[in-house]
Amino acid sequence: MPLAAFAASPEAANAGGGQCDYKCDWMSSACECVMRVAHDGTWDLYLTGYGWHIDGFDNRSELNPWSYGGGAGKHWTDADGNEDILFVFAFSNSHHNFEPIGGYARQWYTKPVLSGLQAGGGYFIGITARSDVVHC
Repeated sequence: MPLAAFAASPEAANAGGGQCDYKCDWMSSACECVMRVAHDGTWDLYLTGYGWHIDGFDNRSELNPWSYGGGAGKHWTDADGNEDILFVFAFSNSHHNFEPIGGYARQWYTKPVLSGLQAGGGYFIGITARSDVVHC
């Protein structure tokens, strides 16, 4: 189950206040992060548009560069400006097929320098359901 769907599930609604007690500390911590975003996060709207393709395709002219779509999510920002994000969206993939995706993302940022310039990095964990199968 994608994390975004987990956050919206009835079980997750009861996951606050000690319900993220797992035998593994990392699972409890992950559950608490997801619940914090789900309960205290701010809503976001996502729009997709252009998809750039790396080299390695036999016929790039057949690939769809216009990955139109959109979705929604929630983000929560900590005291240092780092963000936790839950998201779901769908778009037209490289082969013109509908592709939904949902998951969790984490972004870290450095302290601002030179009038607000920051560097950042992060990761996301997601699940997708593809409607196409690429055959070699």
